[in-house]
Amino acid sequence: MIIRECQSIGINIIATVCDQGSNNQSAIKNLINGTKEGYRRKDKQLLDDIFEVDEQAVVPLFDVPHLFKGLRNNLLKYNLCFNYKEQKSIAKWDHIVCHRL
Repeated sequence: MIIRECQSIGINIIATVCDQGSNNQSAIKNLINGTKEGYRRKDKQLLDDIFEVDEQAVVPLFDVPHLFKGLRNNLLKYNLCFNYKEQKSIAKWDHIVCHRL
């Protein structure tokens, strides 16, 4: 594993960044589940969605441009329904387009 090789020469990896491709999501899920299983064997609980490499915590992150792209693509097709201050609200792509400078 590349993270382990980096650690062996003194590079401290604290996070990874990738897009939301299915292979990346699957790899991150497997790493997190493996870490959770290790915690269960020690009768401990992992509270965060992190994974560990040789007991070094690593935070998996999705890159922001792809998150914005996904949000844009979804808002072009669907409205986003959410609760805000105990009221149902809707976000639409038109809300963004109409508020451009």
